[in-house]
Amino acid sequence: VTHWWVEIETREGHWYIAQWEPTKRSPGDRLFLRRKQSKSDVTNCGKAIAGAKKGEKKDITTREIYTCPKEKIRTIGSLIDECMEKQGRYNLVGNNCQHFGLNVYNWI
Repeated sequence: VTHWWVEIETREGHWYIAQWEPTKRSPGDRLFLRRKQSKSDVTNCGKAIAGAKKGEKKDITTREIYTCPKEKIRTIGSLIDECMEKQGRYNLVGNNCQHFGLNVYNWI
């Protein structure tokens, strides 16, 4: 299973994960933004959604690392308003986790 998620570290050092997560109704029904204690917690959360059991080894590939320039104002609130709210409904082919990850990267 290929699953993409977005790992966000704020300038204050807080870690967040943003990703499509399954609900009882659908495999990727809603976008979630969760604050975690560390990058490791973020990675474990993403792996769990991809179906990995706790402690199971999974190969993780980092696609892009990007640091927002200091002159750009990006907040968690603006991420929600400008990116997550506009993402639309999940669609396996046309609006999935990879599309969301690319949209966040382009927004930053």
